[in-house]
Amino acid sequence: MNAGKEYPRVELVLKAAGNLGKFGTAAIERIKRFCVRYDSDATPDVLAHALMVEMASDAPGSIVGVGVDLIDGEEVVFSHFVAVAELYYRERPVITISQIEIDKQWRGNRKMVYAKGMDLLHWWGNLIGADKLRIIARTPEVAVVLGRRCGFQETGRTIMSLDVSEVPVGGGS
Repeated sequence: MNAGKEYPRVELVLKAAGNLGKFGTAAIERIKRFCVRYDSDATPDVLAHALMVEMASDAPGSIVGVGVDLIDGEEVVFSHFVAVAELYYRERPVITISQIEIDKQWRGNRKMVYAKGMDLLHWWGNLIGADKLRIIARTPEVAVVLGRRCGFQETGRTIMSLDVSEVPVGGGS
C-alpha cells in the first residue's frame, strides 16, 4: 500500500475531485486546534473554510503543507504549516507563514522536516513570483527557534494591534 513512498515526508494538501485528499481533513483539524491552542486572531471555522476554498483554486493565495510519517503501518500527519501570499501594495507577493508546528511527541528528524517544508515554500514562492518569506512567531523564544531552524531573521519591525472597538487616543469622534 505504501511501497515506494519516503517517510517522513512533507507534502502540500490539495483539494481534488470534491474532497480534501488523503490528508486534508487531518490538516484542517490541526489548523483549527492550533487557532484555539495559541489564541490565534483567526476564527478556526472561518479559517478552515477559507483554506478549503483556497485548496480547490487553480491559483491559490494560501497553501497548507503536512508532515506525514509511517507509524505502526499507518500514515500519520505529525506536522503542518499554513502560508498566505500577500501583496501589501507591492509589485511582488510576500509569503507569510501563519502556522507551523511539529507534534511534540514525534521523535523524527525535525531539522529535515523544517528543511523539506521550507523547500516547498520556496518552490511555491518562485512559482507565484514572491520575493520574501516571513513568519509570524507567537513569542520571542519561538522566533529564535524558527530563525535557527529555518533561517529567518528579525526585520526590525514590530507587529502591534488594537481592537477597533476601543476608543481611540484623544477620545474619538
